[in-house]
Amino acid sequence: MAKMKFDAATVEAILAEEHPASAWLSTGEGLDSLDLRDAISAIEAARRAENSTRLQEARKGAAHKLVRKAAGTAIHRLKASGISVDAVATQQWTPRAGLDEIPAPVAQLGMPDPHGYFPFIMIAFGKEEGCASAGLAGGGQGFTDTDHAHVGRKSAREILQHGRTQQGLQEVPFHVALHFVLKAFDEASSGKPKGFDHMLASVPDGVQNSARLLDPLEGQPTALDRDALFEIDALMDPRGGVYLALGETDMEAGFVGVMDALTSKLEFDDESRKQRISVVIDDVADALLNDVTRRSWALAMDVVTYLATRREDDAVAKCARHTALALRAEMAGRDIPFIREWVDTQLHHAAENMAQMGALSEGGEADSEVGKKSPIILPGQ
Repeated sequence: MAKMKFDAATVEAILAEEHPASAWLSTGEGLDSLDLRDAISAIEAARRAENSTRLQEARKGAAHKLVRKAAGTAIHRLKASGISVDAVATQQWTPRAGLDEIPAPVAQLGMPDPHGYFPFIMIAFGKEEGCASAGLAGGGQGFTDTDHAHVGRKSAREILQHGRTQQGLQEVPFHVALHFVLKAFDEASSGKPKGFDHMLASVPDGVQNSARLLDPLEGQPTALDRDALFEIDALMDPRGGVYLALGETDMEAGFVGVMDALTSKLEFDDESRKQRISVVIDDVADALLNDVTRRSWALAMDVVTYLATRREDDAVAKCARHTALALRAEMAGRDIPFIREWVDTQLHHAAENMAQMGALSEGGEADSEVGKKSPIILPGQ
Protein backbone atom coordinates (compact mmCIF):
# COMPACT_ATOMS: atom_id res chain seq x y z
CA MET A 1 0.00 0.00 0.00
CA ALA A 2 1.41 3.39 -1.00
CA LYS A 3 2.45 5.84 1.67
CA MET A 4 -0.03 8.66 2.24
CA LYS A 5 1.18 12.17 3.12
CA PHE A 6 -0.51 14.62 5.43
CA ASP A 7 -2.26 17.74 4.13
CA ALA A 8 -0.54 20.89 5.39
CA ALA A 9 -3.70 23.00 5.41
CA THR A 10 -5.54 20.32 7.39
CA VAL A 11 -2.71 20.15 9.92
CA GLU A 12 -2.93 23.90 10.46
CA ALA A 13 -6.71 23.72 10.85
CA ILE A 14 -6.39 20.93 13.42
CA LEU A 15 -3.85 22.87 15.46
CA ALA A 16 -6.10 25.94 15.30
CA GLU A 17 -9.02 23.82 16.57
CA GLU A 18 -10.94 24.52 13.37
CA HIS A 19 -11.23 20.93 12.16
CA PRO A 20 -13.26 17.89 13.38
CA ALA A 21 -9.97 16.04 14.00
CA SER A 22 -9.02 18.68 16.61
CA ALA A 23 -11.13 16.80 19.17
CA TRP A 24 -8.83 13.82 18.96
CA LEU A 25 -5.87 15.85 20.25
CA SER A 26 -7.73 16.67 23.45
CA THR A 27 -9.96 13.63 24.01
CA GLY A 28 -8.26 10.78 22.15
CA GLU A 29 -11.63 9.85 20.62
CA GLY A 30 -12.52 9.62 16.94
CA LEU A 31 -9.21 8.93 15.19
CA ASP A 32 -10.44 5.69 13.57
CA SER A 33 -13.52 7.41 12.18
CA LEU A 34 -11.57 10.08 10.30
CA ASP A 35 -10.84 9.97 6.60
CA LEU A 36 -7.39 8.38 6.17
CA ARG A 37 -5.73 11.60 4.99
CA ASP A 38 -7.29 13.54 7.87
CA ALA A 39 -6.05 10.88 10.30
CA ILE A 40 -2.52 11.10 8.91
CA SER A 41 -2.77 14.90 9.16
CA ALA A 42 -3.93 14.58 12.78
CA ILE A 43 -0.81 12.52 13.53
CA GLU A 44 1.37 15.29 12.08
CA ALA A 45 -0.54 17.86 14.15
CA ALA A 46 0.15 15.80 17.29
CA ARG A 47 3.84 15.72 16.38
CA ARG A 48 3.99 19.47 15.97
CA ALA A 49 2.14 19.90 19.25
CA GLU A 50 4.65 17.46 20.83
CA ASN A 51 1.69 15.41 22.10
CA SER A 52 3.52 12.13 22.62
CA THR A 53 0.59 10.63 24.54
CA ARG A 54 -1.73 10.77 21.52
CA LEU A 55 1.03 9.49 19.24
CA GLN A 56 1.73 6.52 21.50
CA GLU A 57 -1.98 5.71 21.67
CA ALA A 58 -2.28 5.92 17.89
CA ARG A 59 0.78 3.76 17.31
CA LYS A 60 -0.69 1.00 19.49
CA GLY A 61 -4.41 1.31 18.89
CA ALA A 62 -5.25 2.95 15.54
CA ALA A 63 -7.31 0.72 13.27
CA HIS A 64 -5.47 1.53 10.05
CA LYS A 65 -1.89 0.34 9.71
CA LEU A 66 -0.83 3.47 7.80
CA VAL A 67 -1.96 5.60 10.73
CA ARG A 68 -0.02 3.40 13.15
CA LYS A 69 3.07 3.67 10.95
CA ALA A 70 2.70 7.44 10.72
CA ALA A 71 2.45 7.65 14.51
CA GLY A 72 5.59 5.53 14.90
CA THR A 73 7.47 7.76 12.48
CA ALA A 74 6.27 10.87 14.32
CA ILE A 75 7.48 9.47 17.65
CA HIS A 76 10.87 8.70 16.11
CA ARG A 77 11.12 12.28 14.82
CA LEU A 78 10.28 13.67 18.25
CA LYS A 79 12.99 11.56 19.84
CA ALA A 80 15.48 12.53 17.14
CA SER A 81 14.83 16.21 17.85
CA GLY A 82 15.71 15.71 21.51
CA ILE A 83 12.16 15.65 22.89
CA SER A 84 11.61 13.11 25.66
CA VAL A 85 8.90 10.60 24.83
CA ASP A 86 7.72 8.61 27.79
CA ALA A 87 6.32 5.13 27.19
CA VAL A 88 2.54 5.09 27.36
CA ALA A 89 0.86 1.89 28.46
CA THR A 90 -2.06 0.47 26.51
CA GLN A 91 -5.04 2.64 27.29
CA GLN A 92 -6.90 1.28 30.30
CA TRP A 93 -10.14 2.35 31.91
CA THR A 94 -8.88 1.49 35.39
CA PRO A 95 -7.52 4.54 37.24
CA ARG A 96 -4.07 4.56 38.77
CA ALA A 97 -3.88 3.49 42.39
CA GLY A 98 -4.67 6.27 44.81
CA LEU A 99 -6.36 8.58 42.30
CA ASP A 100 -10.09 9.22 42.45
CA GLU A 101 -10.56 9.55 38.70
CA ILE A 102 -13.62 8.34 36.84
CA PRO A 103 -12.48 5.87 34.16
CA ALA A 104 -13.45 6.42 30.54
CA PRO A 105 -16.29 4.21 29.23
CA VAL A 106 -15.18 0.96 27.60
CA ALA A 107 -16.74 -1.29 24.98
CA GLN A 108 -16.29 -4.57 23.16
CA LEU A 109 -17.89 -5.92 19.98
CA GLY A 110 -17.89 -9.38 18.43
CA MET A 111 -18.72 -11.17 15.21
CA PRO A 112 -22.46 -11.69 14.62
CA ASP A 113 -24.28 -14.83 15.67
CA PRO A 114 -25.90 -17.08 13.02
CA HIS A 115 -28.98 -14.83 12.89
CA GLY A 116 -27.09 -11.58 12.26
CA TYR A 117 -27.03 -10.19 15.81
CA PHE A 118 -23.66 -8.97 17.07
CA PRO A 119 -22.59 -9.25 20.72
CA PHE A 120 -21.66 -6.13 22.65
CA ILE A 121 -20.45 -5.14 26.11
CA MET A 122 -20.55 -1.49 27.15
CA ILE A 123 -19.55 -0.18 30.56
CA ALA A 124 -19.70 3.43 31.75
CA PHE A 125 -18.50 4.62 35.16
CA GLY A 126 -19.69 7.02 37.80
CA LYS A 127 -18.00 8.07 41.03
CA GLU A 128 -19.15 5.04 42.98
CA GLU A 129 -19.66 2.21 40.49
CA GLY A 130 -20.00 1.22 36.88
CA CYS A 131 -23.12 0.52 34.85
CA ALA A 132 -22.85 -2.33 32.34
CA SER A 133 -25.07 -3.21 29.39
CA ALA A 134 -24.49 -6.30 27.28
CA GLY A 135 -26.28 -8.57 24.87
CA LEU A 136 -26.92 -9.03 21.17
CA ALA A 137 -27.90 -6.16 18.86
CA GLY A 138 -29.16 -6.29 15.28
CA GLY A 139 -31.21 -4.48 12.69
CA GLY A 140 -34.00 -7.06 12.79
CA GLN A 141 -35.59 -6.60 16.19
CA GLY A 142 -33.00 -4.26 17.71
CA PHE A 143 -31.73 -6.39 20.56
CA THR A 144 -32.05 -9.75 22.27
CA ASP A 145 -30.59 -11.54 25.30
CA THR A 146 -29.64 -8.22 26.89
CA ASP A 147 -28.40 -7.79 30.44
CA HIS A 148 -27.95 -4.78 32.70
CA ALA A 149 -26.02 -4.57 35.95
CA HIS A 150 -24.36 -2.21 38.40
CA VAL A 151 -20.81 -3.37 38.87
CA GLY A 152 -17.72 -2.44 40.81
CA ARG A 153 -14.47 -1.94 38.97
CA LYS A 154 -13.23 -5.42 39.80
CA SER A 155 -16.40 -6.98 38.36
CA ALA A 156 -16.08 -4.74 35.30
CA ARG A 157 -12.57 -6.07 34.72
CA GLU A 158 -13.89 -9.62 34.99
CA ILE A 159 -16.68 -8.92 32.50
CA LEU A 160 -14.23 -7.53 29.96
CA GLN A 161 -11.79 -10.38 30.51
CA HIS A 162 -14.61 -12.88 29.94
CA GLY A 163 -15.62 -11.04 26.78
CA ARG A 164 -12.08 -11.26 25.42
CA THR A 165 -11.22 -14.83 26.37
CA GLN A 166 -14.56 -16.64 26.31
CA GLN A 167 -16.61 -14.71 23.76
CA GLY A 168 -13.78 -13.60 21.46
CA LEU A 169 -14.89 -9.96 21.60
CA GLN A 170 -12.61 -7.13 20.51
CA GLU A 171 -12.13 -3.91 22.44
CA VAL A 172 -13.16 -0.93 20.32
CA PRO A 173 -13.52 2.82 20.91
CA PHE A 174 -16.68 3.36 22.92
CA HIS A 175 -18.21 5.74 20.38
CA VAL A 176 -17.85 3.06 17.67
CA ALA A 177 -19.74 0.43 19.68
CA LEU A 178 -22.38 3.00 20.59
CA HIS A 179 -22.77 3.96 16.92
CA PHE A 180 -23.49 0.38 15.82
CA VAL A 181 -25.72 -0.48 18.78
CA LEU A 182 -27.84 2.66 18.45
CA LYS A 183 -28.12 2.02 14.72
CA ALA A 184 -29.54 -1.44 15.47
CA PHE A 185 -32.11 0.06 17.84
CA ASP A 186 -33.05 2.77 15.33
CA GLU A 187 -33.39 0.46 12.33
CA ALA A 188 -35.63 -1.91 14.25
CA SER A 189 -37.56 0.92 15.94
CA SER A 190 -37.20 -1.16 19.08
CA GLY A 191 -36.36 1.46 21.65
CA LYS A 192 -33.50 0.68 24.02
CA PRO A 193 -33.17 -2.34 26.32
CA LYS A 194 -33.74 -2.01 30.04
CA GLY A 195 -30.97 -0.09 31.76
CA PHE A 196 -29.32 1.18 28.58
CA ASP A 197 -30.28 4.82 29.15
CA HIS A 198 -28.98 4.54 32.70
CA MET A 199 -25.63 3.39 31.34
CA LEU A 200 -25.62 6.27 28.82
CA ALA A 201 -26.14 8.78 31.62
CA SER A 202 -22.52 8.20 32.67
CA VAL A 203 -21.13 8.57 29.12
CA PRO A 204 -19.61 12.02 28.39
CA ASP A 205 -21.57 14.14 25.92
CA GLY A 206 -18.58 14.35 23.58
CA VAL A 207 -18.42 10.59 23.25
CA GLN A 208 -22.16 10.38 22.58
CA ASN A 209 -21.87 13.10 19.94
CA SER A 210 -19.00 11.24 18.29
CA ALA A 211 -21.19 8.13 18.10
CA ARG A 212 -23.87 10.10 16.26
CA LEU A 213 -21.66 12.21 14.01
CA LEU A 214 -18.72 9.94 13.12
CA ASP A 215 -19.14 6.98 10.78
CA PRO A 216 -16.81 4.08 11.74
CA LEU A 217 -16.91 2.97 8.09
CA GLU A 218 -15.84 6.32 6.68
CA GLY A 219 -13.52 5.68 3.73
CA GLN A 220 -14.98 2.26 2.90
CA PRO A 221 -16.27 1.68 -0.65
CA THR A 222 -19.78 2.96 -1.35
CA ALA A 223 -20.26 1.45 -4.82
CA LEU A 224 -20.95 -2.26 -5.14
CA ASP A 225 -18.15 -4.30 -6.72
CA ARG A 226 -19.61 -7.60 -7.89
CA ASP A 227 -16.19 -9.19 -8.26
CA ALA A 228 -15.44 -8.44 -4.62
CA LEU A 229 -18.85 -9.84 -3.69
CA PHE A 230 -17.80 -13.23 -5.01
CA GLU A 231 -14.45 -13.32 -3.17
CA ILE A 232 -16.06 -15.15 -0.25
CA ASP A 233 -13.46 -17.76 0.75
CA ALA A 234 -12.12 -15.72 3.68
CA LEU A 235 -15.60 -14.69 4.83
CA MET A 236 -16.81 -18.32 4.68
CA ASP A 237 -13.77 -19.66 6.55
CA PRO A 238 -15.05 -21.13 9.86
CA ARG A 239 -12.04 -19.68 11.65
CA GLY A 240 -13.48 -16.23 11.00
CA GLY A 241 -16.52 -16.98 13.14
CA VAL A 242 -19.19 -15.72 10.72
CA TYR A 243 -22.06 -18.15 10.16
CA LEU A 244 -25.59 -17.92 8.83
CA ALA A 245 -28.37 -20.18 10.09
CA LEU A 246 -31.56 -21.03 8.26
CA GLY A 247 -34.80 -20.58 10.14
CA GLU A 248 -36.93 -23.62 10.84
CA THR A 249 -39.40 -22.90 8.03
CA ASP A 250 -36.70 -22.28 5.42
CA MET A 251 -34.73 -25.31 6.55
CA GLU A 252 -37.78 -27.58 6.33
CA ALA A 253 -38.81 -26.30 2.90
CA GLY A 254 -35.30 -26.61 1.56
CA PHE A 255 -34.75 -30.07 3.02
CA VAL A 256 -37.98 -31.39 1.53
CA GLY A 257 -37.05 -29.91 -1.85
CA VAL A 258 -33.57 -31.42 -1.85
CA MET A 259 -34.79 -34.85 -0.76
CA ASP A 260 -37.51 -34.80 -3.43
CA ALA A 261 -34.86 -34.05 -6.04
CA LEU A 262 -32.62 -36.85 -4.80
CA THR A 263 -35.38 -39.47 -4.74
CA SER A 264 -37.55 -38.40 -7.67
CA LYS A 265 -37.87 -40.87 -10.52
CA LEU A 266 -38.48 -37.95 -12.87
CA GLU A 267 -34.79 -37.09 -12.80
CA PHE A 268 -32.85 -39.24 -15.24
CA ASP A 269 -29.28 -38.49 -14.24
CA ASP A 270 -27.10 -36.70 -11.69
CA GLU A 271 -26.94 -33.53 -13.76
CA SER A 272 -30.71 -33.09 -13.82
CA ARG A 273 -30.84 -33.69 -10.06
CA LYS A 274 -28.14 -31.05 -9.51
CA GLN A 275 -30.11 -28.56 -11.58
CA ARG A 276 -33.27 -29.25 -9.60
CA ILE A 277 -31.41 -28.92 -6.29
CA SER A 278 -29.90 -25.65 -7.52
CA VAL A 279 -33.40 -24.28 -8.08
CA VAL A 280 -34.37 -25.30 -4.54
CA ILE A 281 -31.31 -23.54 -3.12
CA ASP A 282 -32.08 -20.38 -5.11
CA ASP A 283 -35.67 -20.34 -3.86
CA VAL A 284 -34.66 -20.82 -0.21
CA ALA A 285 -31.97 -18.15 -0.46
CA ASP A 286 -34.53 -15.69 -1.84
CA ALA A 287 -37.11 -16.57 0.81
CA LEU A 288 -34.54 -16.21 3.58
CA LEU A 289 -34.03 -12.51 2.87
CA ASN A 290 -37.23 -11.04 4.24
CA ASP A 291 -37.10 -7.44 5.50
CA VAL A 292 -35.99 -8.42 9.01
CA THR A 293 -33.23 -10.80 7.92
CA ARG A 294 -31.97 -8.38 5.30
CA ARG A 295 -31.68 -5.54 7.84
CA SER A 296 -30.03 -7.79 10.39
CA TRP A 297 -27.36 -9.09 8.06
CA ALA A 298 -26.67 -5.73 6.41
CA LEU A 299 -25.80 -4.20 9.79
CA ALA A 300 -24.01 -7.38 10.85
CA MET A 301 -21.77 -7.09 7.79
CA ASP A 302 -21.02 -3.48 8.73
CA VAL A 303 -19.73 -4.73 12.09
CA VAL A 304 -17.75 -7.52 10.41
CA THR A 305 -16.22 -4.95 8.04
CA TYR A 306 -15.14 -2.71 10.92
CA LEU A 307 -13.71 -5.51 13.08
CA ALA A 308 -11.90 -7.14 10.16
CA THR A 309 -10.43 -3.80 9.10
CA ARG A 310 -9.29 -3.16 12.66
CA ARG A 311 -7.35 -6.44 12.73
CA GLU A 312 -6.09 -5.88 9.16
CA ASP A 313 -7.98 -8.82 7.65
CA ASP A 314 -8.48 -7.12 4.31
CA ALA A 315 -10.02 -10.13 2.53
CA VAL A 316 -12.84 -10.50 5.08
CA ALA A 317 -13.40 -6.75 5.30
CA LYS A 318 -13.66 -6.37 1.52
CA CYS A 319 -16.21 -9.14 0.98
CA ALA A 320 -18.23 -8.17 4.07
CA ARG A 321 -18.43 -4.56 2.90
CA HIS A 322 -19.72 -5.47 -0.54
CA THR A 323 -22.12 -8.04 0.92
CA ALA A 324 -23.60 -5.25 3.05
CA LEU A 325 -23.93 -3.06 -0.04
CA ALA A 326 -25.63 -5.89 -1.95
CA LEU A 327 -28.09 -6.48 0.89
CA ARG A 328 -29.02 -2.80 1.01
CA ALA A 329 -29.34 -2.75 -2.78
CA GLU A 330 -32.19 -5.28 -2.43
CA MET A 331 -30.35 -7.97 -4.38
CA ALA A 332 -32.01 -11.39 -4.28
CA GLY A 333 -30.60 -13.97 -1.91
CA ARG A 334 -29.57 -16.23 -4.78
CA ASP A 335 -27.37 -13.43 -6.18
CA ILE A 336 -25.48 -12.80 -2.92
CA PRO A 337 -22.79 -15.47 -2.60
CA PHE A 338 -22.56 -15.34 1.22
CA ILE A 339 -26.30 -16.02 1.52
CA ARG A 340 -26.53 -18.69 -1.18
CA GLU A 341 -23.40 -20.56 -0.09
CA TRP A 342 -24.64 -20.91 3.47
CA VAL A 343 -28.03 -22.16 2.25
CA ASP A 344 -26.27 -24.62 -0.04
CA THR A 345 -23.94 -25.82 2.74
CA GLN A 346 -26.69 -26.39 5.30
CA LEU A 347 -29.09 -28.15 2.96
CA HIS A 348 -26.41 -30.45 1.60
CA HIS A 349 -25.24 -31.19 5.13
CA ALA A 350 -28.78 -32.07 6.19
CA ALA A 351 -29.26 -34.32 3.14
CA GLU A 352 -25.95 -36.08 3.76
CA ASN A 353 -26.89 -36.70 7.39
CA MET A 354 -30.21 -38.17 6.30
CA ALA A 355 -28.50 -40.45 3.81
CA GLN A 356 -26.00 -41.63 6.41
CA MET A 357 -28.74 -42.32 8.96
CA GLY A 358 -30.63 -44.40 6.44
CA ALA A 359 -33.84 -42.38 6.42
CA LEU A 360 -34.38 -41.60 10.10
CA SER A 361 -32.85 -44.56 11.86
CA GLU A 362 -31.78 -43.96 15.47
CA GLY A 363 -30.06 -40.57 15.18
CA GLY A 364 -31.23 -37.38 16.79
CA GLU A 365 -31.97 -34.04 15.24
CA ALA A 366 -29.09 -32.17 13.66
CA ASP A 367 -28.49 -28.64 14.90
CA SER A 368 -28.47 -26.29 11.92
CA GLU A 369 -27.29 -23.33 14.00
CA VAL A 370 -23.62 -23.93 13.46
CA GLY A 371 -21.31 -21.99 15.75
CA LYS A 372 -24.10 -20.20 17.64
CA LYS A 373 -22.76 -17.91 20.39
CA SER A 374 -24.10 -18.03 23.93
CA PRO A 375 -25.81 -14.91 25.18
CA ILE A 376 -23.64 -12.74 27.41
CA ILE A 377 -24.61 -12.96 31.08
CA LEU A 378 -23.25 -10.35 33.45
CA PRO A 379 -22.05 -11.62 36.84
CA GLY A 380 -23.61 -10.47 40.07
CA GLN A 381 -27.20 -10.53 38.83
